[in-house]
Amino acid sequence: MMPVLGVVGVGGRRWTVPLPLPLVLLWPLVLVPLGAAAGLERLLRPGAAGPRRPTVAGAVLAMLWQLSGLRIDVCTARGVRVLLWLL
Repeated sequence: MMPVLGVVGVGGRRWTVPLPLPLVLLWPLVLVPLGAAAGLERLLRPGAAGPRRPTVAGAVLAMLWQLSGLRIDVCTARGVRVLLWLL
């Protein structure tokens, strides 16, 4: 399942209150172009015999489904910590 919530925290030595970002609101911005790309590919390349090749749109969609649970915690050179956590 695609991530529905992103948590972003920025702070110094101690964490500040993390800011939740509702990523579920961005799904139409991802799914509509991917669906359009898949539809255009079917129109431009009529079905050929044999197994269906993986498309770029399908690969991007599969990658987005795997991002759920990703946690990135970075400390900059100035000592600022940045946390990105996709739920």
